[in-house]
Amino acid sequence: MGNRRSWGNAHSPYWSLHVEAWRRSGLSRAEYCAAGREAVRAQRRFLDFGPVLHNRVAMGYVLGYGAHCFELYCIRTWIVTFWTFVAAQHSEPTLLGPVAVSVVFSLLAMPASILGNEAALHFGRYRALVVLMTASAAVALAIGVSVASSPLLVLALLLIYALTVPADSGALTSGMAMSASASHKGTTWLCTRRLAIVS
Repeated sequence: MGNRRSWGNAHSPYWSLHVEAWRRSGLSRAEYCAAGREAVRAQRRFLDFGPVLHNRVAMGYVLGYGAHCFELYCIRTWIVTFWTFVAAQHSEPTLLGPVAVSVVFSLLAMPASILGNEAALHFGRYRALVVLMTASAAVALAIGVSVASSPLLVLALLLIYALTVPADSGALTSGMAMSASASHKGTTWLCTRRLAIVS
């Protein structure tokens, strides 16, 4: 009876497909079974964040990208309200309206990101990121301090900020992709995106 069950299982479509795949593979039975076990282990490792969290270099880029997204989402969410506040502080008309400032800010983001990554390739990723992120923080502080100043000065600072905020994006994402281990690139990217959404 046990033999009959084994014989029936051996002729099931599932095993027939495996036997056919083994014959076409050109591998020995042991090699084919080992490859199958490795595939099962790889599936079990899907969404295993342990190796990502232990990769200090990749996690540096992941956390840096989270800080970048926090800064970027804050300014994009509040720029219209902020510029309305600035315009209301002064009796003279401003050069651009709140929506126009938001549009110009967004249009500067793409070239700034590309140029930031080019700077990272030319001057070194770490050095470029330190300079860009420090400059971005300094401009943000300058905007906060000068909010009661001339709207032209605040507008100039906002346009500089429009360049410094997204400038580190390309360098951070490419650095993350290059520093992630080959078997965990997708999980590292997923970790980056989840942190970006949380911020």
